[in-house]
This record gives sequence, C-alpha cells and structure tokens, in this order.
Amino acid sequence: MSRIRTISDEKILNATIELVGRHGVDKLTFASLSSHTGLAPATLVQRFGTKQRLLTAVTKHCLQSMAPTLVAARDEYASPLQAILMAFTSMAKAVTSVKEFANGQVFFYLALTDKEANALLHKSTMESLEKIRQLLNEAVQAKELRPCDTAALALSLQTTYEGAITTWLIYQQGTTEEWVTNRLVEVLTPYKNGKYNQ
Repeated sequence: MSRIRTISDEKILNATIELVGRHGVDKLTFASLSSHTGLAPATLVQRFGTKQRLLTAVTKHCLQSMAPTLVAARDEYASPLQAILMAFTSMAKAVTSVKEFANGQVFFYLALTDKEANALLHKSTMESLEKIRQLLNEAVQAKELRPCDTAALALSLQTTYEGAITTWLIYQQGTTEEWVTNRLVEVLTPYKNGKYNQ
C-alpha cells in the first residue's frame, strides 16, 4: 500500500520557484529544498530523481496556459476587454523584482531547449492566443471595439505584454500591473468604439 504524500508535487515545485528566485539556480540543492519544504532530501530525490529533472518539472509547471486565467476573468467581468486586461494584470503581479525575474530565466531557457517543455510552451502560447482572440471577438460583438482583425490584435497584445514586462524591469516606474495595463491600453485605444474609447 502506497504512503500518502504529505506535501504535493505542486507545493514542492512552487517552493523551488521561490528558492531559485531568491538565491539563483546554483544555490538550489535538495538539502535547501528540504529545509524549505520539511521533506527529507532522500524523499525529494525519490520523487524527482535529479536536480535537472526537478527544474524541468518546474518549467512544465510554469508553462500552464493563460487560457484558464482568461476564462476566470471573463466569468468575473462583464466586459470582455476588462477581462483581458485583468488577466494580464494578474500575471504581471508575479514579477516583483529584477533579481527574482533574472534568476527565474533558467526556466525559460529550459522551455526553449528541452524538447518536451518546448512543445508545451508552444501549445500553451497558442491556447492563450486563441482565447484572447475569442474575447476580442466578443468585444467587437459588444461594440467595445470596432470591427478589426482580432487575430492580429490578439498577437499584438500578447507580444506587448511580454515586452512590457521586460521594459518595466528596465524603467521600474510604478508597479508591473500599472505598467503592463498602460501599455496594453495604448495598443487597444485605436480600436475602441464610441463611449468605450476612453
């Protein structure tokens, strides 16, 4: 009979993200993760095998699609445009310091170089893009936006978000949420319709 796991893999992966963000990947060991989670190093090795496999597991964990975040925001907000902005804002909150962002780039590197993680990166990115397009179509139907190429606009919003995170790290003006929202609004404003063009 298998033993009940007292701490889920998800909590261990989130603890790994926190440790890497604070101290960098070079300082990450099963011993340091043990201190953070309360699990014995041997138990962590049994679950993940090696440090590299642990990092790959974290990368896959981080590559969950933005689509569920967009769906949740749409359930909360009557406006499709507001749902899009709030979904991006909720993700931007995770970026709080240059050091943590820089340390976390190890996971992006793995997403680009690990075959399985790269496939997941592409899948989640495309799922997110499609959901943004769907919400933009809803915004056109609701007359929040003028008729436009929503596929192209969705890609522009996705690209702007990624660029806004990078430029916030350089300028560090206000919060990441404020910076990202302002950049996205600048992209959307030319497409806004009537009373929504504010």
